[in-house]
Amino acid sequence: MGHKVQFAGVLLKLEGDWRDITDTLPAGTPPTLALEDGIGALQFTVGHYQSGETPGIGLKALERLLYHFEDAQNLERETEASAFRTGLCFGISCEYNPPTGFIRVWYVTDGKNIAFVTYTSEDDRSQAFAIELKQASSIATSVEFD
Repeated sequence: MGHKVQFAGVLLKLEGDWRDITDTLPAGTPPTLALEDGIGALQFTVGHYQSGETPGIGLKALERLLYHFEDAQNLERETEASAFRTGLCFGISCEYNPPTGFIRVWYVTDGKNIAFVTYTSEDDRSQAFAIELKQASSIATSVEFD
């Protein structure tokens, strides 16, 4: 189920009918996927190791990045952060329910490259939201680096 695509400098396994909507958004918006009649958006910020000492990004570093994100956005956790591993990559994920809707974030790494993925939606109650969030989660945790 799903198909692999190159997007935002990573390889993803797309679930459902997600498509690139970046060109429809204001300049400077991170690469963004959404469903045509969807209720949320999935955005990607990717950093690739270039040269020098290999960074050796571990789970503790991802946790620090998550704390920094929370502080910068003034967010309180809706759920405890959870770690995951898929293939050669691993990461951490957490959910937030700010007054304006719902946010789930993932930090994904292979130890030297990193992706910050966010899913945002104004809806967090409908069945459509539940399906979309499940697909977004599957896409975010499928990140692979070249």
